[in-house]
Amino acid sequence: VVLAIADGVGGAPNGDTAAKIAMQSLVHKIGKGNSGPLRSSILDGIELANETIRSEISGAATTLVAVEITNQIARIYHVGDSGECIVGGRGKIKSHTVFHSPTGYAVESGLISEHQAIQHEDRYLVSNLLGAEDMSIEIGSPIPLAPRDTIVLASDGLFDNLYFQEIGSAACR
Repeated sequence: VVLAIADGVGGAPNGDTAAKIAMQSLVHKIGKGNSGPLRSSILDGIELANETIRSEISGAATTLVAVEITNQIARIYHVGDSGECIVGGRGKIKSHTVFHSPTGYAVESGLISEHQAIQHEDRYLVSNLLGAEDMSIEIGSPIPLAPRDTIVLASDGLFDNLYFQEIGSAACR
């Protein structure tokens, strides 16, 4: 199973079209049904999306997060500030993406708290996007899933407004 979300960059032209291209490219590469690992198809889909956005829509950009689930193991692929969190059956956050942004990196390194990041005036700056020449794909480590785990994928609209613990509490209701 592959779950994915793309969120077009609102300050860039045609962000909605860039997000649509990202999803179509991902579906296209996964749907080819090659006999290789799903990981290759996901990476090829993201790279195709970046190439297509760059060549067809000048200045457009989108974020993307995808989760591959194989044999009760999740693996996260992500570009930008759309994100993922895996919530255990009792609401504990087992995993979450580090947002590709100055505030995301600052939280991860302990320079600012999650509370300060949500309040930060630069929380909307993103340092890695599909549509950028220097786009890079972050690939997470395999995460074993338990039967009651919940995977939450969302754009920055969720993560810029709720703390991870609030998302965890809501996910296990």
